[in-house]
Amino acid sequence: MWRQHFHLHAKRYALAVAVVVGALGLGAGLGVVGQQTIRQANLRIDAAEAELSTVSRELDRAFERLGQTNSAEMCTPGGLIKLRAMLLDFRYIRDIGIYDREGRLFCTSSMGALPKAQFDPAASLINQEGRLYWLDMPLIMSDRQIKATVIRDGAFNVVLDPFISQALLKHRDIDAIWFVMGRRITRLSAPDANDFDLEQAMLNAVRQASLDADVQFVAGRFIVTRGLAESEFVVQIVRAPAAMVAGHVAYLVLLIIGALALGALAYYLLLERMRRANDLKYRIRRLLVERNLVCLYQPIVDLTSGNVTGCEVLMRLRNDERLISPDEAIPAILARGLAWELDRLISAKAVTELLAALPPGPSFKLAFNFFPENLAHRDFRAHLDRLRELAGERLQLNIEVTEYSFVPESIDTLHQLRDDGYLVSVDDFGTGYSNLGTVKRVGPDFLKIDKSFVFEMEDASLRSNLIPEIVAIARAVGAEVIGEGVENLAQAQSLHELGVRYGQGYYFARPMAADALCIWMQERTITKPNVSKRRDIRRVA
Repeated sequence: MWRQHFHLHAKRYALAVAVVVGALGLGAGLGVVGQQTIRQANLRIDAAEAELSTVSRELDRAFERLGQTNSAEMCTPGGLIKLRAMLLDFRYIRDIGIYDREGRLFCTSSMGALPKAQFDPAASLINQEGRLYWLDMPLIMSDRQIKATVIRDGAFNVVLDPFISQALLKHRDIDAIWFVMGRRITRLSAPDANDFDLEQAMLNAVRQASLDADVQFVAGRFIVTRGLAESEFVVQIVRAPAAMVAGHVAYLVLLIIGALALGALAYYLLLERMRRANDLKYRIRRLLVERNLVCLYQPIVDLTSGNVTGCEVLMRLRNDERLISPDEAIPAILARGLAWELDRLISAKAVTELLAALPPGPSFKLAFNFFPENLAHRDFRAHLDRLRELAGERLQLNIEVTEYSFVPESIDTLHQLRDDGYLVSVDDFGTGYSNLGTVKRVGPDFLKIDKSFVFEMEDASLRSNLIPEIVAIARAVGAEVIGEGVENLAQAQSLHELGVRYGQGYYFARPMAADALCIWMQERTITKPNVSKRRDIRRVA
């Protein structure tokens, strides 16, 4: 039932899957854009880290050299010349200040001795080495006021280039630089006063910062946060999704086209797969397993005594809740090259089921059809021998082959099988082109008259008039005759009168399961019918 529903709505399901695939492709593309943005952010942070490391190394060298001088002598004309010459060796340091013994700033390399010595205001922060930092400290340089970063170590301070932070923030595309000392966190760049939630999110990210880039999506922004190695600095880059996309428009267009193409491909491939999934030819390999094979058994009746002497195995293939007829299943099986697999499974299952169901009694003939090409299969004889060993004396194995499948190789194989004790039947006799010589070479035990001859008996057609000839051929080769397709008493009586010994058809019983066959046989023994005395043969549906 579900397969029918699936088949009817295949296009709808395929379209839904295509949309999902396209969406996943687009999502994956956006993920790639995000990863690309993070990679670029890391590159910018790497550049900022390199620049800050250079500044840090300059500070260490500057204070090391200044520590080797006498601060009291550096405010002399000769000392100031040395300080100004020293500045030429540094890229980021613009001025040097000198403190007296009371800790007052009394001299700078740019202005010389100050008119009045002065104490420093409270420092913005102190690092682990004890250096004092003043951030955005207003200074007078070259007759104009600027804001710069001032760092003091002992009797000297240095003024950093006021444009360093601007270079990092603008040219390196950095959004925030933080200085972290224990629990104290100071932002070195100006905050965004208009977005309190974003600032809080950035601050929380700084508290959790590590040497690995951490990415968070907060307040509608992607925040990339990373601590710089061997320093107290934490750097952040903040990006809005729109800005991320805008930086990769061409790439995103290609992703959209790719996602659409992927969705279209998924649609057509899935639709084709769904169509194949509903085509028996493509499903047959999966269906052809023992649990899906149904063996039905149609009894063969002695027309003189009414005894059931054996049965023929008929195959049905279960597909969910539906049984597939041989006319539908066999072409698909042959198209997929599974003929031997079918014969092997059916014959083994039939022997197993009948042995489990049949009560003790005389030997019971079990007939099953083999495809002609399987007579030459490398495992054919070994398989038959295993079945005969399993069947013991309870079952006689009867191999049926159709007359029109005779080729020299199969004739030799059938002759050998009969010599080895197997029963051999020629099925659908009269529909092929074999002659008396061919049948004599096979030496079958049974000739089965095709049901088309039996159907036309009551009309006395030309075809039905050939039945006596078939009986004569059977007697000539020492075979018994089985009439197939018997549907009424008149047909059964006519066959008996023409010398046909056995009958098979719906008049006696329809194909049934092994257990049902055994029950039917037990009920039948109560009143055994006899066609020759015109007793009614009970029809079981």
